[in-house]
Amino acid sequence: MNTAAPTPRPQLVYLIFGSETYHQEAVFSIASALDDTRQVSAHLQRLMYKLITLVLPKHQQQFIREILYGCYEHPNEFDQACGPVWWDKARQNQEERQGRPIDASLLEHWFANPVVRLILDERREAIYEHLMKSSPK
Repeated sequence: MNTAAPTPRPQLVYLIFGSETYHQEAVFSIASALDDTRQVSAHLQRLMYKLITLVLPKHQQQFIREILYGCYEHPNEFDQACGPVWWDKARQNQEERQGRPIDASLLEHWFANPVVRLILDERREAIYEHLMKSSPK
C-alpha cells in the first residue's frame, strides 16, 4: 500500500505571442506573486494590486486595494510606519462610499474571504486587529 501524499498537479500557464500559443507548467500562489511585486516600482505594484483584487466582489475591491497600499515595503522607516494610516484611510473611504460605518461583523466577514486571506497572507491578522482596535466608537 502506497502511503505517500499525492503531489499537487501543476497549473498550466498559457503564454500568447502573436498567433502562437505556448504553455508551460507552473506552480505559484497569489502570495508568492505579491512577494514578487515588492521588487517592482510602486506604479507597477499598484497595477498588480488592481489586477489581483478583480476577483473580489465589486464592493470590496477598492477597500482591499487601499489596504494593500499600506502593505507596500518602502525603503525608509518613516514610510513603512505609515502602513496603519493607509489601513485607517481605507476604512474611512469605504465608509464614505457605502454611507455608513463598517461594523465588526462585516469586517470579519470580508477578512474571512478566502481570496482576501490569500492576498493579505500573514499580514491579514495584524491588519484586521488594527482595524478592530481603531474602529469608530
